[in-house]
Amino acid sequence: MEWELFLPQDWADDRKRRQAARVPDSVGHVSKTWPALGLLDRLTAWLPTVPVMVADSGYGRSVSFRLALEEHGWSYVMAVDPKKTVLLAAAEPYPPPYGGLGPPPLPRYRQASRPLSALADAGTPFRGGHLA
Repeated sequence: MEWELFLPQDWADDRKRRQAARVPDSVGHVSKTWPALGLLDRLTAWLPTVPVMVADSGYGRSVSFRLALEEHGWSYVMAVDPKKTVLLAAAEPYPPPYGGLGPPPLPRYRQASRPLSALADAGTPFRGGHLA
């Protein structure tokens, strides 16, 4: 059996609570995504094929988690906040002109991002995934 203890920040900082629950000093707070990725790494080592990962919006809002899944080549379905905005898949960044003062500006997109809820019904592909 595999498991990981997720320790919320308020627990990690509460010495009395940690002692009452017998949480070892070696266990500290880390982002929820890191134990999940570790478990998924171990799971996929046991399986002949990697299943589609399914997660709630808590993981869906984590860009680092979604990027890590993509880096592993794992397919996933995530619940996301419909108020989130996304760029269309065809959107390409461009470097805005540099005026010479201060740091150069970061790349920008000519098209504005759009709310997911506006794209969901059409099944429109967006940068970083697809809606179905």
